[in-house]
Amino acid sequence: MAALSLPTFPGRLAYRYEVELSGRSYQLALRWVEADGRWSLDVATADGTPLRSGLRVVADTPLLRLGADERLPLGEIVAYGATPGQDPGRDDLSLIYVEPG
Repeated sequence: MAALSLPTFPGRLAYRYEVELSGRSYQLALRWVEADGRWSLDVATADGTPLRSGLRVVADTPLLRLGADERLPLGEIVAYGATPGQDPGRDDLSLIYVEPG
């Protein structure tokens, strides 16, 4: 099972980028929700078609597991923060894509 570290941008409160996951291109958008003290993730196809929006970024939890859309990546995106077991803070978000299998 291979894992890919996904880009994060400490100090930025919102960003979007394109990434290849399991051989397909996706757009990932992350934004810090100040009122909730958490990150939110949007996943879209390469052309911008939304697949999942407003996913709450929870530490150590597969973020796409409830998605039934066959266009979603085949693997899982998992978030980590600086403190094990705690959701990532504003400046300590790490994202890993875990390939299926």
